[in-house]
Amino acid sequence: MKKLTEWSFLPHRHKEIMMGKKPDNVIKLSETLTLCEYKSGGHIGFWLYDKTRGMNLSMKAKSETDALVEALTYYQRRLMQVEQELDAMSKKVGEFVGYFTDDRGSLLD
Repeated sequence: MKKLTEWSFLPHRHKEIMMGKKPDNVIKLSETLTLCEYKSGGHIGFWLYDKTRGMNLSMKAKSETDALVEALTYYQRRLMQVEQELDAMSKKVGEFVGYFTDDRGSLLD
């Protein structure tokens, strides 16, 4: 993890949310994840921003660990939702393909 002192690399959306207030600490966790700490103002706490999602995964968390747990929880819920949607779609596709195949899976003439 790389601790940064310059905040200009932060995504535009994160800067908008924070209304231009510079974070007290910035840690670039990866190319797409940034953890910021604010020690004063109305946004006190840890904020975890995901560039690929274009959103904060955690806002005003009490600790770095809390911010990471909030992010993992978000991704767990999202993964469950996507898996359920994939399962439903797979069933629909299977039923549709079933109209054009026989019992052995061969295409009907």
